Amino acid sequence: NPVYSSAFSKIYFLHKLIRPRVSNVTLSGNNSVLCPAGTTVQLNGSATNMTTWSWSSTGGITLTGANPSYPYKIASGNSKGTVTFTADNACQSPLSKTITIYAGAPTVEISTINGQPNYSFNYINNPATIVIGTNEPGVTYTYQILQGTGSIYYPNQNSGECNVYAYPFIRLEGRITNGCGSNAVVFYLQDQGNGFYKMSSPNPSTSTVKAKINAPAALKSMALVSNSQASVVRTYAPNKDLDKEAQRDSDDNVSFDVTKLPRGKYFLNFAFEGNKNFTEQIILE
Repeated sequence: NPVYSSAFSKIYFLHKLIRPRVSNVTLSGNNSVLCPAGTTVQLNGSATNMTTWSWSSTGGITLTGANPSYPYKIASGNSKGTVTFTADNACQSPLSKTITIYAGAPTVEISTINGQPNYSFNYINNPATIVIGTNEPGVTYTYQILQGTGSIYYPNQNSGECNVYAYPFIRLEGRITNGCGSNAVVFYLQDQGNGFYKMSSPNPSTSTVKAKINAPAALKSMALVSNSQASVVRTYAPNKDLDKEAQRDSDDNVSFDVTKLPRGKYFLNFAFEGNKNFTEQIILE
């Protein structure tokens, strides 16, 4: 009946105008930390003029418990997730409120050096600015040098920022901790202002080709290449079997015995982490 349909539409439209709309949606528990992981927190939802509500969650958070006459849920989980509370009164589009809940030890969400990503090896000019961070509440930040020589200064320890000096190399750990535990990230820093190596044998040479390695933790390999034969005649790589004609001493000097090699032009190739490659021309006479 067209007349009935038109009247119903008008009544429904007036009902939407007259009935109060849902507003002021709130949800307790934002940035709650479930510690230890697996514990629970009660979440309370509310809104003005709501008649029905619903809940949903994502990530590692699960919801249990319900009371038809009171909007609450019990949240538990073992990792970060979100919870959404949606209020409705059937006369408008529903309104929602979403919060984040954390569980267990904090996650390192930011790890930068001089504003750039932390790579497996970082070449710096002293000092470098290191930042680790998380969006999780109630955390503390600490740094420590695990290897090498350097120093750490905290311009803003509460935000996880520090300045670091490497003399010339350090392996540095940044750690974020809460009451549940901690997580860490490791930085490898080499001050390239000190140089990666320094030749310490005469050139031309007669019996030995020798270089002082200033960045031993970053060294991948050394190779002496014959110009006339276009082939590698001496090699050295850390943590691998030494070429019988190669030596490395306690001061990180690497040397090749070249007394038995033909005289002429050679190239000494250095390969360091992070695609830092260098070549020295060597003359044997």
